[in-house]
Formats: sequence, C-alpha cells, structure tokens
Amino acid sequence: MSQSDSRHGPSNPDERSTSTAFVRERQQCAGLDRTLTDHQQCKLSLAELRHANARSRFVI
Repeated sequence: MSQSDSRHGPSNPDERSTSTAFVRERQQCAGLDRTLTDHQQCKLSLAELRHANARSRFVI
C-alpha cells in the first residue's frame, strides 16, 4: 500500500506536468479580458483541470 502512496506523491512526473499545465492555464486566464463570460469560462476550465488532476492521482 505504501508503494502506491509514494508513487503518486508530489514528486510524480505526471503530477508535475499536470501542475505546469495548470499554472499555464491560470496565466492564460489572467491575460483574458476581464469580462464576466471570460471569467466564467476560465473558472470552468480550471475546475476541469483540477478534476482531471485529482482523477489522475488514483490511476494505477
């Protein structure tokens, strides 16, 4: 059990690449026009990214 825990720790390369994509997405959103629609799309996009990141942690 501890093996699978360490495999999915913060040092996991997949985790790092997902985090990088997340940061890139956030920077992209920061560059958008500050309209409500853009802001909502940005939040939705980030939520999808977080969801995908959380799901990837449990892939064996």
